[in-house]
Amino acid sequence: MKKILWLALGGVLCSNVWAEDDITVVSPNDFHGQVLPNKNMVGAAKISTYLQKFRQKYPNTIVVLAGDNYQGTAISNLSYGQVDTDFFNYIGVKFSAIGNHEFDYGQKAFESWNKTSNFKFLAANIIESDSGKVFKYAQPYGEVTLQNGKKIAFIGLATLETPSTTVSYNINNLNFTDPVKAANQWVNYLNSDKNLQGKPDTIALLTHIPSRQESNGKIDYMPLPELKTNELDYVSKNVHGISAILSGHSHLLVDGTINGVTVVQGASQGKDLSVLHYDCHSQPKCIVTPEIINLAEATKDLQPDPVVDGIVNHYVEQNKAILDKVIATSAVELRNHPESGSLYNIELTYTLADVIKRTTNSDIGLLNTYGVRRSLPIGSVTYSMIYEAMPFDNTVTTVDIKGKDLLPLIKHSLPKDSVQTGVFAGVKIELKNDAIKKVWVGGKPLDLKKTYRLATVNFIAAGGDGFDFSHATNLDDSHVTIREVIHSDWQKNGINIPVDWQNITVVK
Repeated sequence: MKKILWLALGGVLCSNVWAEDDITVVSPNDFHGQVLPNKNMVGAAKISTYLQKFRQKYPNTIVVLAGDNYQGTAISNLSYGQVDTDFFNYIGVKFSAIGNHEFDYGQKAFESWNKTSNFKFLAANIIESDSGKVFKYAQPYGEVTLQNGKKIAFIGLATLETPSTTVSYNINNLNFTDPVKAANQWVNYLNSDKNLQGKPDTIALLTHIPSRQESNGKIDYMPLPELKTNELDYVSKNVHGISAILSGHSHLLVDGTINGVTVVQGASQGKDLSVLHYDCHSQPKCIVTPEIINLAEATKDLQPDPVVDGIVNHYVEQNKAILDKVIATSAVELRNHPESGSLYNIELTYTLADVIKRTTNSDIGLLNTYGVRRSLPIGSVTYSMIYEAMPFDNTVTTVDIKGKDLLPLIKHSLPKDSVQTGVFAGVKIELKNDAIKKVWVGGKPLDLKKTYRLATVNFIAAGGDGFDFSHATNLDDSHVTIREVIHSDWQKNGINIPVDWQNITVVK
């Protein structure tokens, strides 16, 4: 795996030799509203400073986004992504793929973003079910012609995982279609005489398709049953005439090739930049090289851009009273992940699941592991921290479910050799050889014939993250966000960590 750290040395970026005909594409993918610095996430103002210096060396730089631009921090959520849009406009973003979290605010948010943003959303495979046309707030492709006459085209693709990773009622009029068929349609168009702008010098796929890279450099991801392979393998093998794929969604560092196609993904939240360098002067065709820029290292000696600081601080000051409000105090660090070396037992997620179980008088509380995005520290817990831990506006929902239908949900939450994907409060589970041996609910053995009351969030109840609630009955959506339920309970009762949070045991 090739990873090159770009260092600012004396105001000059050490890099490959730039030539007049070159094209450079950069993407802070899966930004998730991380405009403020936080640990190894450098924040919008330093990213802006870095890009200014980067452009001095690479004037033909194009900035794009691979989706999931918003949703993830309090300041982003409270402004409905407007703080991010203002930042993206300032750094000159041209195009964005559509990630699953772009739909968290509903489709109306796209109308607002399109009015205030200077970039276009690209989504060739998001099709409206009634009209059969591309999603009305997006276009299938975008082109940029540089001053040197070179032209690059981007075709946008959403991941086929979108329906299972966003709330269903926000996309129920949309179809997420075969990405290969969609991409090939527009590759053919761009290279044909029908394209009045002329054939581009190179075509890249701007996607929210996930990827990962193994230590030996191999690029893959978890297979999708309908494809019998992973989405990236399917696309890279079957879409012709493309030079590169900008990947996203999986928040991992990827820098290499698959099926002869260059792939790059720069993790998430402003920790890294994805880069595609196109050499268009030494060969008849543009040759692309991927790189990853570690922004914590690259910006350590740079000052934040005062203009971007001003943009961000405007929104911070507007919401300061809300963000800084102390909700409760924690005597211990509450982790959103298992202890080192373990795949099970997540203290914070269990504690949150227990709150919704208790406040709805349910037998069971269920939360998805990926829905809790940060740990909480010892000491004061502010509203901003709660927002960052639960950035999505999922609402507390209850259902009735029989024991025989609960058991498959528990099995689904415990994938082999992987961190648990769901946490069940009020349930004790005993595993042996990766299989469920015993289950107790409320201290009693699971009764397959009994109907249990289960509290979760609307995203999971609608089938999110693959949880199948098709056999559940009496669904009741409170329309109150889990964040507000936690806020209210902790402010009134404090943080109460259940003594039984280590509810999964493994026996030999």
